[in-house]
Amino acid sequence: MAAIMGVKKGLLVLALGLAMAATSSAVIYKVGDTSGWTILGNVNYTDWTSKKNFRVGDTIGKFHLN
Repeated sequence: MAAIMGVKKGLLVLALGLAMAATSSAVIYKVGDTSGWTILGNVNYTDWTSKKNFRVGDTIGKFHLN
């Protein structure tokens, strides 16, 4: 009985560790990088997004209005 409880606790710790690792890998993207979010200049947002690898949990929309 004690061995089963030990295994259950170990699995719980493992599951919590994996859950925290998944959430800690999220990225916050600043739209347009150094150019920011603007209609001035020659910012190609399609080109900007093509160079990113967005994943579930990422934030797209760290807007800095210029």
